[in-house]
Amino acid sequence: PVYVLGIVATPTAVGIYEAADRLSDFGATISWRLSSPLMTKVSGEWSVNKDSMHEYLDSAVTGGTGVTFAVIGYLISSYSTLSSIVFPEAPFIFSVTMMLVGGINILRGFWTLISHAMEGVNQPSVSLTTKLYGLIISVPVTVLLAGEYGAIAGAIGYIVMNIVISVYVFKYSRDYFGRLLVDWNLVIRYIISTIISGAVSYAIIQSIQIVTGSMVLSAVIGAFCCIITYGAVMYLISDQAKKVIRRALKLTKST
Repeated sequence: PVYVLGIVATPTAVGIYEAADRLSDFGATISWRLSSPLMTKVSGEWSVNKDSMHEYLDSAVTGGTGVTFAVIGYLISSYSTLSSIVFPEAPFIFSVTMMLVGGINILRGFWTLISHAMEGVNQPSVSLTTKLYGLIISVPVTVLLAGEYGAIAGAIGYIVMNIVISVYVFKYSRDYFGRLLVDWNLVIRYIISTIISGAVSYAIIQSIQIVTGSMVLSAVIGAFCCIITYGAVMYLISDQAKKVIRRALKLTKST
């Protein structure tokens, strides 16, 4: 979307979209970083004809997408504050763009991990062909809407691209593995944690602004509290998350 907007839209539209993308992309970036280790593990087990990968694959894909839920919870709780800080001259357009990009990044997290898992079982064409389908459909959408909607057009094109890619990736994974590689029980727990952490973050942001009047301070502390609350709730309601958090803390202490 950035390249398309750079050609057919104004520099302001490009700036709004890029800023919104940077703030919204953290969770999807984590998923992308986790995709290569997942592919390596799946490839290793697949090469020796082990079926044990089916025991962890759903949780690995869904677990790697968990941060995208935390990010959207924070964006919902702080969109007005962030838009006033980052793009005060166009707060509405910025906040809408940011929310659209952040929301669809949940799907991006899933298809990124699933497509790399498919590469690990000798299906490398899935990643390339699905992205090609997404670009073929999304680029014209962005071009057609950019003149009227600017940065929001970029977000709409990004959404279309991710939906198209997700549909094909889910289809290919279901055909190959016999299921969607999504742990729905874990997704429900993510939603619960997102609602609680978003509410806590919103309350803290509003309270700090009333006391100090600083939007920057409230946004920073709100983000910190959102992450901590999200992790704490997941620790309490999910045994899988509890194992991951304990392991992370152990590795942190050892380094």
